[in-house]
Amino acid sequence: MTGGIPRQMGILADRYLTLVLADPWQTLLLLLQAPAIAGLVALRWHGAPQTSALAYVLVLSCLWFGVINSCREIVKERAIFERERLLGLSILAYVGSKLQVLALLTFVQCLLLQGTLHYWLGLNGPPLLLFATLWLTSLAGVALGLLISAISGTPDRAVSIAPLVTIPQILFSRLILPEATLTGWARPIEKMMILRWAFDGADALVQSSWTWWPLWQDWGALLGFLIACGIGCTVVLASQEPT
Repeated sequence: MTGGIPRQMGILADRYLTLVLADPWQTLLLLLQAPAIAGLVALRWHGAPQTSALAYVLVLSCLWFGVINSCREIVKERAIFERERLLGLSILAYVGSKLQVLALLTFVQCLLLQGTLHYWLGLNGPPLLLFATLWLTSLAGVALGLLISAISGTPDRAVSIAPLVTIPQILFSRLILPEATLTGWARPIEKMMILRWAFDGADALVQSSWTWWPLWQDWGALLGFLIACGIGCTVVLASQEPT
């Protein structure tokens, strides 16, 4: 494959999007996850106060969208990737094209999730800022899922790993246990969790207690996870010799 990184990325993204749209039932199933989850959340929180638990469910759902959408997307086409790499494919363009298309998919999922809940519950907080937090959470999940896909030998193994990286996000949360109980190694581990920063931002927005500087910190952390996992995925792929 010839051309610079932007040109390759554009070609790969167009091809990937075409493949996604070529399976309309699978795409529809992915998109319907969001309103289905939103419907269950609306049923549970109907007439109830919008507590921190609601913000937690929102960011957990968006993180899961990102991870499950992307965790098979590299490993399932390993043979194609290796063949095109021998022909000059840029790994950076390849990973970038995946992020580009999956960012669009998660954008729609987050929009459907928040829109449905806003309709049924009238979510508290500034809608645009809450959406930005949810989408950044999903994007960090996408990059994490791509990293999982890069290190996995088979699609089934990638799907098996996905819960193993998601469950610790739940365990190391100040919603599960008070922050005062985070001692020893638990405290730095908690700060390395995507959900920690996503929950801080979403909770402050839903509780209408947010201010700009902490929100920028939370967004910056989520962006940092996105970049770090994207770089990690690129490094892993670069270290693997084509077979």
